[in-house]
Amino acid sequence: MGDQELRDANGNSLGTISVRNHLGVASFAAHLWEHVNAGINLKVVQFRLSCRGICENQGTTATTYAFDWGVQVTPSEDLRFGAMMAHLGPKLQVLNAAQADPLPARARVAVAYNVVHGLLESPDFGGWLLLELQDRVRDPGSRSLYLGSELTAGREDALVLRAGYVFGDLDQEQGARVGLGLKYERFELSIAKSLVVSSLTGETEPVHVSFTIIL
Repeated sequence: MGDQELRDANGNSLGTISVRNHLGVASFAAHLWEHVNAGINLKVVQFRLSCRGICENQGTTATTYAFDWGVQVTPSEDLRFGAMMAHLGPKLQVLNAAQADPLPARARVAVAYNVVHGLLESPDFGGWLLLELQDRVRDPGSRSLYLGSELTAGREDALVLRAGYVFGDLDQEQGARVGLGLKYERFELSIAKSLVVSSLTGETEPVHVSFTIIL
């Protein structure tokens, strides 16, 4: 979340405050039946505030645990249905139990259809349209609608182009996203960029890059 300079009442620099969020994830997935897949994420979430310099408070660290679970049904190779629960777990306690913050638990349902596969009749090209609805678990009513598209080319989807838009009740969510995916044998590289301008910083989010090795 960045660094901020710490100053006293006279404007003299005392040090630098650093705020960090850390997330560790272990994922497990399995093919249960002919058309059903399921998976679960086990997560460790940590909030850390530290200070370098002349600081009265040397900082604090708070850790909690969470998990996600989901299921995907594929009645045909061109149609997918999915449902999941995300960010379920105990509250994040920074100061004390009375001020502990609940995790942003979410429920999601989605459907995806490959519109290009039926038109071109080629296994090397695909074009998915995706629709997803998300809402809060503890306090329903702040729904978000995700519209997405994914164009794939090459064997085993070697090249993927992604674009989408989010319609939501929260300003920091509503807006467009774009992405690029590359796959070669057991290696995958994904690049994503949100075009939403933050109401807090006035800037867009940084580019997100993920690299995967399939064992």
